Amino acid sequence: MSLPNLFCRRYALIGGLCSVCMIVLSLALATPPQVRVLHHATTHQQVAALLGPNRIDVQYSGEDNSVRSINTTPWMFQRVLGCGGTISIVSPGESFNRLEITMQLNGRFDAWAFGLSVPEHVEDTVRYLAPVCQRQGTSMHLAWRLPESTDRAYLELPMGSAVTLDAITLAVDRRSSPWIAGLLAGAWLIPGILVVQHFVRSLHSRAFIAAIWAHTAVCMWLSTLGHNFDLQSYQLVSDLVLNHESVYANTSRYNYGMPWAFVLAAMEWCARQFNLAGAMPYHMLVASIIILGNLVLACLLARNFTITGAIIYLLAPMTLVLTGYHSQFNNFPIVLGIAGMAMLDPQLFRSYSGNTRRVISSMLFGVSMWIKHIFLFYPALWLSWDRLGSWPHRVGAACIAYAVLAIGFCLFILDDASLEGFNAHVVHYNSTFGSALFPNMLARIANRAMDVQLYQQAWFLSLCKAIWLVAVLVCTRAAFRLGAGQYSMFVYLIAFAAFAPSFAAQYTWLALPALVLYPRSISLWAFVVISTFCQSQSLLGIALGLNLDAAAHAIEWLNNAMIRPLELAQGCLGFALLEWVWIFKRQPGFSVVTA
Repeated sequence: MSLPNLFCRRYALIGGLCSVCMIVLSLALATPPQVRVLHHATTHQQVAALLGPNRIDVQYSGEDNSVRSINTTPWMFQRVLGCGGTISIVSPGESFNRLEITMQLNGRFDAWAFGLSVPEHVEDTVRYLAPVCQRQGTSMHLAWRLPESTDRAYLELPMGSAVTLDAITLAVDRRSSPWIAGLLAGAWLIPGILVVQHFVRSLHSRAFIAAIWAHTAVCMWLSTLGHNFDLQSYQLVSDLVLNHESVYANTSRYNYGMPWAFVLAAMEWCARQFNLAGAMPYHMLVASIIILGNLVLACLLARNFTITGAIIYLLAPMTLVLTGYHSQFNNFPIVLGIAGMAMLDPQLFRSYSGNTRRVISSMLFGVSMWIKHIFLFYPALWLSWDRLGSWPHRVGAACIAYAVLAIGFCLFILDDASLEGFNAHVVHYNSTFGSALFPNMLARIANRAMDVQLYQQAWFLSLCKAIWLVAVLVCTRAAFRLGAGQYSMFVYLIAFAAFAPSFAAQYTWLALPALVLYPRSISLWAFVVISTFCQSQSLLGIALGLNLDAAAHAIEWLNNAMIRPLELAQGCLGFALLEWVWIFKRQPGFSVVTA
């Protein structure tokens, strides 16, 4: 038996034993014990959902005067069907962590039409969806698992129908859902880490292995401290998929392909099987999948480019916050993009012919665009890459990539409602304008600095998008001409973020895998420092719990200054492009020959 096979079997055995132990322990903790009922109120009060801005209060009490319900005006976080008001459920005595409501519906609504929110940390409100739902005719029974210290909750009603409340039960369930979620996450995360360690062990870098464990620990910790608006969208999407509803037809809060929706649904299904509910356990499960994507991406960077850059990527504050707290999934399309470029290298895949490598690479880029359309323009640029092959080969490779993208979407927009939602929320999706470098420069040139009305005009938005597209095409084409075909994808990522017409703190992650390829770059470190400052408000508030009034005022003052921090971050990306041109001219010969 060879030494590599011995290591593979040993690590597979250790990982398998860890997974089995964690799953068994999770099942033991998830076994429902005797639930202690605190309050049970039986009522047949009808609560009519509001259709307008008028305020109407409806109050009732249970048998022990322990439950109070108030139907108020619609609030700002509206769900798919709109918010017809909220029902306030208050426990004056002991806190509860389990809520059950039985109601009669005068309309056809599923569980995902009802939102439950719990106030936390004075101003923050965490929303939960119903993980357990039982229906019998017009009667619906909903059950939630809530944080341990819950003393009040707000049930959000769908708009357009009256609801008759039959019973409300507040109870205490001693199961610890975060522990169960953590064990489930570790059931696939720890074996993955062990495999990654074996994959990079030949690199002889203890620092890289330590960075893997540190990245995993910090991101999992951050996932328990809160979440942003995107996680609420993730919960909504996962419920739609599990209820066999069309994502594109029923919500405007999902603008990507279905692969990520299926991953979210798998995490929600796993949470339901273990009787988990609430944002924290679900967030931990989602974050664990994104962490695995980061580990794979870091291994690709360490194996094919630089270990130092991979360590910087894993430990950069923006990577930690955007993974653990914001839970962005930009790493998955980038991983597939790197794999697609690697397939074009004849030295790595000598047993495959040039045509086979081109087809596989095109399919990988197609799936990457289907997950999240970061590389939407990149396959079209292959038409100008003469070293990819003859003209028919280049056209065929681009067509295969876009065909995979088109087929992936067409499978899920077969009905009119899905097609209409796809057209409105995916094809015509626009991010928030007014926070990018080049649009603001154009606005200042027009002596209308930071004019909101200017950003709302169609001609100005079209001009900004045209500049962005032309800049991306020119920069990537220049990489081809300089003989840097293997690195053209990374040039594309930097240009994609540098000239973007809209730029938020979450977008800083796009260019980081490209910048870390040259760890000595001044632009890299300037970009990391400025991007960390741009995220300082959420970073300090999440991780340290500090009073952020002074930081908020400082960031507001800088945002009102001539150049905003996010604009400086984009400017660093522009300087990074100039550095790459200088490096390519000094070190030619980076192209990938596929003929």
